[in-house]
Amino acid sequence: MTEAEGSKIEYVDLPRGYFGKEFSGKGREKLSVKAVLMHGLISAYTAKSGGAFLTYDDFHDAFGLSSKTIAKWTGELETRGKIERDKSKKDYIKYTAKEKASRKSFIKYDKELLRVIDAIFGEPHFTPTEEIMLCNIVSIIIRKEENGEFKVGRYKAGYTGIQTQMNVSQSTARRMMKKFADLKIIILKESGKSKGLPNQYTLNSKLIKAWIEVLQNREAAKNEAIEKKSGVPEADRRAKAERKKAIQDADYRSDREHYYSVLGQKAEDTAYWYTSVARQHEEFKKIEAELSKLQIKLAKEKSDDEKAKLEEKELNLKVTRSIFLSKIGLSDEQLTPQYSCRKCNDTGYLPNGRICDCYPSDRGQP
Repeated sequence: MTEAEGSKIEYVDLPRGYFGKEFSGKGREKLSVKAVLMHGLISAYTAKSGGAFLTYDDFHDAFGLSSKTIAKWTGELETRGKIERDKSKKDYIKYTAKEKASRKSFIKYDKELLRVIDAIFGEPHFTPTEEIMLCNIVSIIIRKEENGEFKVGRYKAGYTGIQTQMNVSQSTARRMMKKFADLKIIILKESGKSKGLPNQYTLNSKLIKAWIEVLQNREAAKNEAIEKKSGVPEADRRAKAERKKAIQDADYRSDREHYYSVLGQKAEDTAYWYTSVARQHEEFKKIEAELSKLQIKLAKEKSDDEKAKLEEKELNLKVTRSIFLSKIGLSDEQLTPQYSCRKCNDTGYLPNGRICDCYPSDRGQP
């Protein structure tokens, strides 16, 4: 949430988790979308300064809610233990959110964006759910890059995905997307119906141009405020931050590589030690030599019948090896590295090249 020029509210960050956990949709015993908006606003203030002194006019300005709706849902939020209200200050109520809201993934409910849309498309009427959905789509399509520039992408979603994201019925998801498309706010770029994939949308070019201009102006005002406060030009501050981030990333990669190197080496050293113990016995060495010769023959053999015979011999030799190992107090498993993570074999990477999730979270992230 940002606050510009006193108490004027421009946007509120709503964690996406609200919509699966708190938002009910029609006919369910949870919170309405209006209550979710109010809870998000109070949570944003609480995260910033520990609480918010707000009047009913503030809620009305932010979300266009009536006094009756505000009274109903602030009371419900308090009853459910979501917020606390302190009425001791004259003309204001202090609201404090009792739950911390994650900012890792959020929908930006942006009143200025809705005003821009009204100006371009002739003030179409939207429900609160439609407003949130529009803000969600625009925030996904127009993203800020690390270098500060704004990039235009696409919104990829099927009706089932929208239904899950917003906790609405599939018919509501279809109705919303059709309405946005009919108004030409969003443009279908690629239909996913034939392949069972989600549709891909982009924005009206007028909206893209107007909204990027607003975002750039916001960024310039923010940078100017930072420069004024710190006395350091924003370009220098950003370059310093990028250097710091690059160092942190390098340190993280180094620590991660060292962690997996030590982990993998430990498993391999343990297996090597048990193998060296087994190889002190001539019988084991003889079985190993026979197995090695047999596996070479098997690799070269082209006849299916001969292969079947060799595979049977190989199996018998492996059984013989297992029996011998049990006599000396060892097992086949001990002779091969027993990695702590079976998904990545202590390399940190899955077979498809993606990073494994087994790295301990308490070792930090960049």
